[in-house]
Amino acid sequence: MASRSPASETSTPQNFSPYVTATTLQGAHQTITGGPIASQEIIKQLGVNGGGFVGANSAAPNENPTPLTDFLQLLAMFLIGAALTNTFGRLVGDVRQGWMLYAVMLEALDHCCDRHVERCIRCRVRLADAVLRTGRADQHADW
Repeated sequence: MASRSPASETSTPQNFSPYVTATTLQGAHQTITGGPIASQEIIKQLGVNGGGFVGANSAAPNENPTPLTDFLQLLAMFLIGAALTNTFGRLVGDVRQGWMLYAVMLEALDHCCDRHVERCIRCRVRLADAVLRTGRADQHADW
């Protein structure tokens, strides 16, 4: 029996095959998506027009098979946006305007993160208060 490398078991598909039906160890049938997924991933990052090849963004395991690919995808999203501010500055002939746009974007990101953290802390305080009053956490699991 030929051995398979771990990379081939966790890579993103790049083929022209249709769906493949596989039988799991439990005997159930599972449909696995095929197609030119790998070549479409960076296009998905460049164009912010919706989901990926299978319509679930990067939540599908064959679009994002490992934590390393997840990190690289997040890094690409940040770096592409940051690089476009520099491109803007070069296009208008004043690189300082690109840096100013980058600073504004970072400030907006910081503001959004601060609001999210504050909302999360308020929510957890309410949850802790409700648990202390009722003595049960399972009633408030949706918070």
